[in-house]
Amino acid sequence: MPHDPEARPAVARDELQKLTEAVREAVGRLESAVREEKAAREEVQAELDAAHAALEKAEGVKEGLEQRLFELGERIGSGAHVPPKERVLQMASNPVSDHFAVRAEQLDALRAERDALLTKQKGEGWVPAESWAAVQREKEALLEEARQREKRMLRLKQVFAAKATEFREAVTSILGYKLNFSGNGRVRLTSVYDAGTALVFQSSDEGGDVGSMRLIGVGERAEQGELAEGEGVAGALQFWVRQRGSIPCFLSQLTIECFEKTTMGRSAGYALGDGDEGQEE
Repeated sequence: MPHDPEARPAVARDELQKLTEAVREAVGRLESAVREEKAAREEVQAELDAAHAALEKAEGVKEGLEQRLFELGERIGSGAHVPPKERVLQMASNPVSDHFAVRAEQLDALRAERDALLTKQKGEGWVPAESWAAVQREKEALLEEARQREKRMLRLKQVFAAKATEFREAVTSILGYKLNFSGNGRVRLTSVYDAGTALVFQSSDEGGDVGSMRLIGVGERAEQGELAEGEGVAGALQFWVRQRGSIPCFLSQLTIECFEKTTMGRSAGYALGDGDEGQEE
């Protein structure tokens, strides 16, 4: 460094300018890196949102398929389903066919009589025009009332469907079981922790206004009334349902056992040891 006092300020200014430029370059590089990081994060977030949307859609499709599978199982169990390769033989003349044939014949006769009366009325004019117009107005009024009633029924069905979905989601979140209802009073419960764990209950009316639910099946073929005696199920059935008569306690123990089998349950250390599996006698 020169020892000339007059040269020192110029040297200091040069060094300060170089330092300032270096700082600006560093700041520019940091800002560029931040922008790139922000863009990458937004891209990853968009992919995550798309994945969540696809997952929700897949869950909806899965629930619809489970409901359809449950209904088909009910039909197969009741004998309503006939496979394509099987043929059902019946006599050409049987009570059912005879009954429908008589009904069809009567209906055809009534239609022919109605057409004849309408033709005569229009041709001869024996019904007053005012009466005919009044009947037509009444018909239109009844049709409009029927359309309005159908709209109200549709709204009620939509509201009921939304409330039913909300109720099922609440039950699933609180109790850990998905509900599927069939038309014959049966309810299928599927554990959210194990899709293979299913229970079917049949409603029974023992008189009065109070009904009860009766466990008729456990396992993949629960609709056919099978009680799967697998590991953990037999003891719980014997202890809680047959001895104590408590279905809620049985469901609670079954939920805990299903959770322990999941990856989350094992990683959290909830799985019971050999010494903890005993049940109270």
